[in-house]
Parts: sequence; C-alpha cells; structure tokens
Amino acid sequence: MEKTKIISTYVKTILLSVVLVTGICLFQLSFVLEVASISIKTLFIPLLAAIAIGAFSATVLVYRQLTPEHPLKIYLTYTFLSLCIIETFFTLQVIFVLKDFKPQYAIVPTVLSIVIGLLLSTVILFKQRLQKSHEDIAAAHDEIQSLNKRLETDNLRMSAELEVAQRLQQMLLPSTADLNNNEQLQIASLMQAADEIGGDYYDVIEHNKHTRIVIGDVTGHGLESGVLMLMVQAALRTLVIHDVTNPIQLFKSLNQSIYENVERTQMDKNLTLTMLDYCDGNVTITGQHEEVLIVRKSGEIERIDTLELGFMIGLESDIGHLLASVDVQLYQGDGIVLYTDGLIEAQNAAKETFGVERVCDLLQNCWQQSTAEEVIEFIMNGLHDYTATKELEDDLTLLVCKQIT
Repeated sequence: MEKTKIISTYVKTILLSVVLVTGICLFQLSFVLEVASISIKTLFIPLLAAIAIGAFSATVLVYRQLTPEHPLKIYLTYTFLSLCIIETFFTLQVIFVLKDFKPQYAIVPTVLSIVIGLLLSTVILFKQRLQKSHEDIAAAHDEIQSLNKRLETDNLRMSAELEVAQRLQQMLLPSTADLNNNEQLQIASLMQAADEIGGDYYDVIEHNKHTRIVIGDVTGHGLESGVLMLMVQAALRTLVIHDVTNPIQLFKSLNQSIYENVERTQMDKNLTLTMLDYCDGNVTITGQHEEVLIVRKSGEIERIDTLELGFMIGLESDIGHLLASVDVQLYQGDGIVLYTDGLIEAQNAAKETFGVERVCDLLQNCWQQSTAEEVIEFIMNGLHDYTATKELEDDLTLLVCKQIT
C-alpha cells in the first residue's frame, strides 16, 4: 500500500471520527439530556477521545486493506468497535461532565453505534472489493499487453517461416520445361492453396524414358503439411534417380522413409498418393488417392478407383501387402485427369459438393477440341460458376495429361 494512501486513510478516518463523535455528543446533550448550554470544555474530552479512536481505527483500516478478511468477521469487528468507541464517549461524558447516569441515556448511543458499525463495515467491504477489482483489471491488462507482445513476436516469426516454406514449395514444383519433357504427352497443371502453405503435392519426373506423374494430398494444410510435402518430393525423386523402377517397391521404400520422419518429428500428418508411370502409351497406376479419370479421344470416360491400390503414406511402417497396380493403354487423343479433393468437395451456396460426375460432364463437353491447358480452364470456369466464388475452402490441384502422338 502506498504511503500517500496510508496518510490519506488516517486523515479521513480521524476527521470522520471527530465529526461523528461531535454530532452524537451534541445530539445527546441537546435532545436526550436537554442541556441548556454546551461549552467547548464539555466537548474537549470527547474530541480528544475521537482523535485517538480515529487514529486507532485508521490503523485497523490500513491493516485490513493489507490483509482482507471474511465479510462476516469485518461486520462483527467494526460493529463491536463502534459500540466500544461510542459507549466510551458516553461513559466519559456521564462521569466527567454530567456526573449523573440513567439507563435510558444509553439507548441512543447504543443504537447509533450499531448503525454506524454496520455502515462502516459495508463501506470497508465495498472499498476492498473495488480495490481488488482494480487490481484484477490492472493485472489482466498487464497480462494482455504481455500476450500481445508475444503474439506479435510469434506472428512475425511464423510469417517469416511461412514465407520461406512457400518459396521452397514454389521452387520445387515442376517447371514448364518439366511438364513438356515428354514429346508424346501434353501436360498441364494447376495448384491453388487455401492457406499460405498447401498440403497438395504433385510432381512430374522424367528419368530413363519413363515419365512419372505423382499427385498427393497431405492431411490438413499449413506449414506442417507443406514440410511433409517437401519430404515426400525429396524422397521420391531420390528413389527414381537411383533406379527403383518397380512401383510397388518404390512405394514401400517411400512409405518407410516418410513414416520414420513423421515419427521422429512427431507430426500428426500423413498423405494419400497416386503415381502414374508412363512409357510409350503404357501407364501403370499405383497408390491410393482420388479416382483417376481415363478420358478417351471420343470423350468416353473410365473411372479407376484407387482405394485398393495402396494406403495412406506415413501412417503405418509397412504397407507392402496393401499395394497394387493397374495398367492402362493410351492412344493418340486419350488422356488422364488427376485432382485432389479440393476440386470435387467444393460446395455451392446450398452446401452441395461439385462431385466427380460434374467433372466428367465437363470433360466430355470439352475434351475433343481442347488442349490440356484449355481443359483445365474449362473445368475451373465450371467450378467457379457452380460455387459462385473463387475463394477456396481447401487446397486444389488439377493435372491433365493428353497423348498427342
């Protein structure tokens, strides 16, 4: 408690004590005892006692402010203290001034002392609670200020981390040259992230006359999803470059590597992943993801369910017994469309999803006369018309591969 507040408490309490005692004495002398003439001498002893009792009361107040007690104890204490003070004044007055006592003289001082004690206790309790509220508000304000500073620091750090991860992601996505490496295939792609760092992943890897087209979707999105996507890309490219050509063996090794990394970093993430291994029109499809759409030159569509072709990458240590492959033959004008769930699960105002069927309808309407790039544009225009917005609720990736020779 500050020194100025302590001094202020003493001054206010002593003044209040003097005013109350003087008022009570004057009231008692004038209306109860009916004293005709009241002199300064008559009030001298009560005033001295009032000052002493005021100082004592101020000391009690300061102590109570430093060590708050139960409300009931405060009421009992101050009511008893008020009785002692006023009855003391009354006794001094009777002994030294009036030198006469009658029982009825004590009624008014007793009632007044109880009322004053209750009022004083109520004021003290209110003041204590008000002071505690002020202290709580001040503490909360300080805590909020501290949290704001920490949040500002964390936001700056996370913003820097996200910017770095986003740049890495963009750098590692296949370039236009990567997409055009195979003269037999026309490949177009689109990736749109709902957050700063998306969980969607795709790649086109050309090695030893084989073109491997990969698409995946990490659970969630944000920084951790982006990091896992980078792990997958690095591991997959390493396996391809080291001539792990069998798709089943490639997926087993990839899963083992990602599983160990996820366990080590304690990331609660995994991903679906499908790979197309293309060579001279022959396509081997491996891994679990969304349906793969085979579009024939005429616009006829074959839907291949990948549910039985694999398992989530990074969720189990060994998925070899869950892996399988499907072979497809492409001819001139045929193609393959790959996508993530951000496309088919996009919703309109009525909360109805876009769905695979609408994608198939759009493909049938545009496939024969369109390039791979134009097919993507046609599908995205159809999606935007359906949802009536270009804002994404989930990451979206779309790849279109069309055999041109």
